[in-house]
Amino acid sequence: MTSERALWNVVRDRLSPFGRLERVENRLNLGTPDVSYALRRPAESRGVSGWVELKENDPPVRATTPFSIESLKLEQVRWQEDWAEIGRVATILQVRRDYLVLAPSVVRAVYERLLTTAQLYEAAAVVGRGRFPTGDILRWLT
Repeated sequence: MTSERALWNVVRDRLSPFGRLERVENRLNLGTPDVSYALRRPAESRGVSGWVELKENDPPVRATTPFSIESLKLEQVRWQEDWAEIGRVATILQVRRDYLVLAPSVVRAVYERLLTTAQLYEAAAVVGRGRFPTGDILRWLT
């Protein structure tokens, strides 16, 4: 298992050339995601802003066991669902050496333990197996 700090370093290093990323610690609203961003695709003048929650977790040992993220809180799920009605929000999940981008509906399913690891990978908006898929993540966030 890696740390969310290490994941932040990867996300910051790979995405900051395309805009601005800010770590956020909000003690008043515990559901607030870890990162606020304003990014733009190469050769585009307009940027897009949004929020990203950072999570990391090893998969369960058994393939039939639902995938869960112990550090995922209900406040985080609700915050993402509410924000998604008006803006962009996603979770970047690191599973060993893989990187997944999850929409709020998938985050809810993970919280409720409805998906196996295989189903989680199928439901992810972006999957980078063994690498951080910078271009795919940038396209999805913007």
